[in-house]
Amino acid sequence: MSAQPKKAAARRRSGWTVRRPRDGKVKAKNRSFGWVRWLLFLSMAAAVAVWAWPQPSVQRLRYPLLFRELVLQEAQRAQLPPSLVAAVILQESEFHPAACSPVGARGLMQLMPETAEWIHQALELRPGKPDLLEPTTNVRLGSTYLSYLRQRFADQEIAVLAAYNAGPQQTQDWLNEKPGGRLSVSDIPFAETRHYVEAVLDSERRYRELYPELSI
Repeated sequence: MSAQPKKAAARRRSGWTVRRPRDGKVKAKNRSFGWVRWLLFLSMAAAVAVWAWPQPSVQRLRYPLLFRELVLQEAQRAQLPPSLVAAVILQESEFHPAACSPVGARGLMQLMPETAEWIHQALELRPGKPDLLEPTTNVRLGSTYLSYLRQRFADQEIAVLAAYNAGPQQTQDWLNEKPGGRLSVSDIPFAETRHYVEAVLDSERRYRELYPELSI
């Protein structure tokens, strides 16, 4: 008996065999894997293009403006820059009206139910509980709250945005520690709030550039 049959017999006795797949199946699998790699590459390239390409038509994909008329209407009613309202919505929910956070914030402008009820009843003098997943109600309440914060913090936009994220009392405590009574982004000790304010300020600038109607 030759050495090669002995090896084959040993493999059979051990309970396993080494099978070489047919060349056709290997090539088919390689072709399939190649298509997957190309699709992944093209998807990544498209994402990079949307992120970095300077053309306004492309950048509008990164900074969408859904509910345009609602944003303009409520910003005008609350005497706010429409670009600010749009930037807050983008940062809070990316324009998803049914968005709900793990801590309970709801809707386009991610309002907590307790805060929304206070705005609804104390600032707007409306009875009952508002429906925060209804876009018109949510943007109205969020805009009213932003307007209230602008009055409370003397139109300091950084303080207004910090208060929207971290709460008015926390922001007031930070202001009290400043001799001049003005808050800069670097003065915000909470990393989450600091990044939030930076992101909204950047988005607001982008919205003014991409949508001239928001600069009114």
